[in-house]
Amino acid sequence: MFQQNVILTPGAGYHPDPAKPLRDGDDISWMGRARVGDDQGNSSACTLFGIANWVGIMLGIDIPDAEIIAAWERARMRLYGNLKGGLTVPQAWWAAQKEGWLYSHQTAERVRDMSTLAIAPLLGCYEITEGWRHPNAAGCICHTDTQVIGYHLVVIAEHGYVGENGGGAPSPRILWIQNSWKLKWGYKGCGQLTEDYHRKYCKQLWKINP
Repeated sequence: MFQQNVILTPGAGYHPDPAKPLRDGDDISWMGRARVGDDQGNSSACTLFGIANWVGIMLGIDIPDAEIIAAWERARMRLYGNLKGGLTVPQAWWAAQKEGWLYSHQTAERVRDMSTLAIAPLLGCYEITEGWRHPNAAGCICHTDTQVIGYHLVVIAEHGYVGENGGGAPSPRILWIQNSWKLKWGYKGCGQLTEDYHRKYCKQLWKINP
């Protein structure tokens, strides 16, 4: 039986075909291409960090953390929101447009499934459990508990498979996420979620049209 803490082990030099899913042993060093938003600190700016990470992946623009926090503060004041809270995805998209990070055609749209993940990363809004605080070295978020401790947005950057099952049986699928809780979190700032966890705890799924 598939255990939810099985990890996708980083490989040693083989870079997979980007058009195909990641598999156990593949080199995932490509995650390093989107090293923006490494530390949101104690802010509730995860939505804006998520959009900045999307910009880093898709447009190759490295937006400094301090600039993201400053944009978050400006957006909260302009929107007269709860100054102790964060921004919704539409509000964060609006702020990113005002900051010039996105073009006018790059609209944010709520979606029901991950069918567009092959085209561009998605933004996932999750109820998070204790396992998010202590992922293992490969970034696997172990979630044996069910108590929700908060809400968080991350970039869903890629999907992969855990191991290789024999006899043609499909391998369990996982999602690679890019977080904004420092590079020391998980595997170089990235983590893994099982599809079961995603289905249970993902409350909103958004795409930005590239």
